[in-house]
Amino acid sequence: MADKWMCDCCHVNEAIGAASSGYIPYSFAWCRTCLQHPVHPEPEWVLSYLYYEVGDHGKGLVPDDQLPGTFKDDRYWTWREWADWAATQPDPPRETEDEVVQAGMDRHG
Repeated sequence: MADKWMCDCCHVNEAIGAASSGYIPYSFAWCRTCLQHPVHPEPEWVLSYLYYEVGDHGKGLVPDDQLPGTFKDDRYWTWREWADWAATQPDPPRETEDEVVQAGMDRHG
């Protein structure tokens, strides 16, 4: 029996299809719950990329209400909740562009 195609955002529900991100040039498998959730969740690594790589620890980005949320620790987080949490964490190691591309290829084949 084939494995279920799981949502790339919550990793809980079965995906219903693929759709592109509104923030980066990438497509993900989405479940109905994540697609319809008001925080407009994206996989957590997208928030990390926006926070550390695009913005300076979240500074210099569009207003919070225009940024995605995510699914983490069994619940949906708004951008502000996630950014406030990220501010309490050590900065992750910097990855090269090649490492980011390879990680995406490893995740999605």
